[in-house]
Amino acid sequence: MTTITLLKMRARQGINSQFIFGKLGWVVMLFEFSGLVTIIYAVMHGYFYTRDTALVFLLAFINLLGSDYLSAEKYLSGPENRYDLLTGISAQEIIRAIYGQVIWNSLRVISLFPVIIIAVNKALPPWLILLSFLSFPAAAALLACLFNILIKRYLKRIAGMFYLLFSLVWAGSIAAILYLLFNHNKLSPVLLSNRGLLLFLLLLAAFAMVILYFSPALAGLWKNAYLLSDSITQTILFKKFHLLSRLFANSFTVKEWVLLWRNPVTLLRLTVWAALVVICSLTSLKSYLHDPTLFLVISLGVWLFCFAEMPAAAWQNEGEQKAFYWLSCFNPAKLITAKIVVYLPVAVLGILTALSFGLVVHLSLGLILRQAALVFLLVLSAAIIALAVACLGYDGTKPNFDNVIFEQVPWTKSGIAAVAGEFIFCCMVFLPFHWIILLSLTTLVICLVGQAIWLRRSYYTT
Repeated sequence: MTTITLLKMRARQGINSQFIFGKLGWVVMLFEFSGLVTIIYAVMHGYFYTRDTALVFLLAFINLLGSDYLSAEKYLSGPENRYDLLTGISAQEIIRAIYGQVIWNSLRVISLFPVIIIAVNKALPPWLILLSFLSFPAAAALLACLFNILIKRYLKRIAGMFYLLFSLVWAGSIAAILYLLFNHNKLSPVLLSNRGLLLFLLLLAAFAMVILYFSPALAGLWKNAYLLSDSITQTILFKKFHLLSRLFANSFTVKEWVLLWRNPVTLLRLTVWAALVVICSLTSLKSYLHDPTLFLVISLGVWLFCFAEMPAAAWQNEGEQKAFYWLSCFNPAKLITAKIVVYLPVAVLGILTALSFGLVVHLSLGLILRQAALVFLLVLSAAIIALAVACLGYDGTKPNFDNVIFEQVPWTKSGIAAVAGEFIFCCMVFLPFHWIILLSLTTLVICLVGQAIWLRRSYYTT
């Protein structure tokens, strides 16, 4: 089977799933067309203008590289590759087809809008614009595939961190480009000469030719990494589960902790939490911590920003495992208790946040302990509320994630409602102290009892 045939087959699968058996493709086409019309209208009326052509071109390539890495992660790790390998298709043919998929996926308005803006502004000759449209997507796609293959082969343990890094690169480049376009009065007149751009395009073409030349070697690296990825991941997870099972009796809680810790987003959340605590402690925000109400608002805001999604996404990852709980006589009360224990360390981080802020502003020990206890009660109640609301949408099915990173992102309607419920509940910090205690305890009882009744009636009946 040739590369062109394989690429046509995959393209036909995508067309069938998005246009024939679904409506997402038509929505995307409408969005792309609307975006193109909006860009042309904005440029013609002077909303988008920049004299810093060189920087915009560099950011345009970085934007493509970031988005193409996300596409490469999707296609290089897709389950259809295993079927192609089993049917005798060579790894080299599969890699070349994936090159084509990534390049085709990058031909979108959201990926090429910086180059489109420069073209509409007529900042460069038409022939250079045409070369940019031809070389940018191809070079970015090939580099993204190269990075993904090398990372998955040699840096598998931290591959999730690179996925997050390229996601931030993609979003950050878009934000930087929009900043340049909307703040053109503050820019220095840095122009890109035709010779400089041509040299840059030739350099990209040279990189692309080198990658294509070494495609057979890259195909071998990709095949080894692809076939070994599942077994290596499962072995590491089993070792962690075996170690923790010897320390804790509840295997369900251990399983949840292992899945949370193997997700690179957990480490990112902890890093962002520590950074926000330091920023609030060292900047002018520290002056607001002397007010008891604002102290609670800032402490809860930091916790919600970093960890509110975790309990809200707890139930959507269970899938059809409810049958095993039923067969093992794992009743709803134990299941709810285990879920709360899983996110108890996350609630403890609320105590650490309050203690850090209290020590920074030199509050009395009694006041620090009172605020820390109040923050802990509120964040624990918010987590239990999120678990109760998210439980309402637990139908025994599990979404298909291309990456474990999305396991901590609420996808269901009940999960999104759970996050909103956490924020709404934490707004009670503006009430008097006795009302906060009373409403928190009452809400806890209602959520626990209601969640147990819902699980027993909906999922534990024969």
